[in-house]
Amino acid sequence: MIIVTIKRVPSGITGLDNLIQGGFPDGFSILVSGSPGVGKTIFALQFLMESARRGEAGVYIALDQRIKDIRSQAKQFGWNFQEYEAGGFVKFMRPSKGSAWDRNIAETIKGSKIHHEILPVIRDSVGEIDAKRLVIDSLSTLTLSLPRGFGDGEVRLFLKRLLDEMKSLGVTSVVTSDLPKDSKWLSRDRVSEFVSDGVIVLDDVVFGEDPVRILRIAKMRETEQDRKGHFFKITDDGIVVEV
Repeated sequence: MIIVTIKRVPSGITGLDNLIQGGFPDGFSILVSGSPGVGKTIFALQFLMESARRGEAGVYIALDQRIKDIRSQAKQFGWNFQEYEAGGFVKFMRPSKGSAWDRNIAETIKGSKIHHEILPVIRDSVGEIDAKRLVIDSLSTLTLSLPRGFGDGEVRLFLKRLLDEMKSLGVTSVVTSDLPKDSKWLSRDRVSEFVSDGVIVLDDVVFGEDPVRILRIAKMRETEQDRKGHFFKITDDGIVVEV
């Protein structure tokens, strides 16, 4: 019998890697879904900080918040990204309104292909610092900007080709998505969970009078995974999963 060893990328999330055989499979795209305020951006920043601490470059594509606000949020956990940015290990990017990214979305879907201009921010940023990790925060903002009338099939095609392009860059990526409360889906767009290699759902619930946060691994290809819900806390050092 041939045993294939899969290279694992440490997530940086305390306790998580014990549930997924040591980390994310190298080159995978991992969807992190959850309601507002549950910790998706913290998860993404912690993933990126782990990369910087290991001397590997990473790129953060911010579609929701201003970069200065993201840096400020990170500093609450003692993560000073600016020193890593100065060293060329981290790059934050925010596509400007009216950029090629926005202009070519409709053309991309209608042509059933990823137009090369839709990914200049990602491609150039990854290449510039030879990034090994990539964050897109969030896919919800991207899909909500799609023209009205596009069906699930067209959105799925768009996202699949987008993630395929990202994978071709050789990066392991975390992409976030908003998730409405009590949704039967795993993402706001209802298709991201099908095209992503892995899906992690973050939730906050109330037991009695106590609010608690729960992490669940809904999907992780090529990985033996613990699919039970696990409590997690947002501490001064970031997310800690109880295992």
